Amino acid sequence: MKSYLIIISIVIFLLNPTKAFSTAQAPDYLIYNGDTLAIFSNPLETYFQQHPNIKNPFYELPLLSTGCWRGYIAYWELRNDSLFLKDIYRNEIKFDITQVITDRDTNNGVFADWVNQDIPHPYGNLVYYIHDAYQSIYEFEKVFHLEAGILKSTIIYDNSKSRRSKYILNSNLLTKYIEDNIDYSKLPKIEKPIRVIVNITGSDNNGKINEADIPRKRNDIFDEEAIRIIKSIPKWDVIYKRGQRYQQAWLIPVIFKSQEK
Repeated sequence: MKSYLIIISIVIFLLNPTKAFSTAQAPDYLIYNGDTLAIFSNPLETYFQQHPNIKNPFYELPLLSTGCWRGYIAYWELRNDSLFLKDIYRNEIKFDITQVITDRDTNNGVFADWVNQDIPHPYGNLVYYIHDAYQSIYEFEKVFHLEAGILKSTIIYDNSKSRRSKYILNSNLLTKYIEDNIDYSKLPKIEKPIRVIVNITGSDNNGKINEADIPRKRNDIFDEEAIRIIKSIPKWDVIYKRGQRYQQAWLIPVIFKSQEK
């Protein structure tokens, strides 16, 4: 889980530019059947949202890391299908839980009756790294569904059919493929390079790109050639999230070079 697949952003850009300002976050942990599981959820934040009169002490403390905006890591425990807040740590030091939970008994953990949500536990190999909160995708995902702090069901999702494209993992291969497949015989000669951005919005289960458009049109002839090239790329990403196809939009530049010597 700790080995991240790096998306090279010089040539390939995410469609949503706001993701550049987000950061993958350190998880909370859930003790379940004797195992300690990383969870992509922070139920304590829900507690503060539901109790606006209770001050969140972490908001007034210095930020330790952009990888943990909330300022703490909480440990939870499922006991007889009931969820308890067990411990809170800040910078690997146990935090006094009575400074956080002030409206109920904190002995032997706090029954988290405010939790009405799904708590996902990703496991297996990392399939697709997304530098944004808890968006990264793993081979499997076990989701605990809780209502009023009581476990109602668990579902396991299989994302193991996902396949990464070598053209996304290696920007040099993508650049070379685009350059080698431009058919200049169909294009008028140009004096200066033309850069066309193609937006990939869909591919089928075999990785064949079947949906693409030009967000900012330049010239019909060059736009059509750029679309043709991008749609011809073999074996694009096939990603599954919660057992269903996940379509990540991409912006890909196609650069037409001047044919003047």
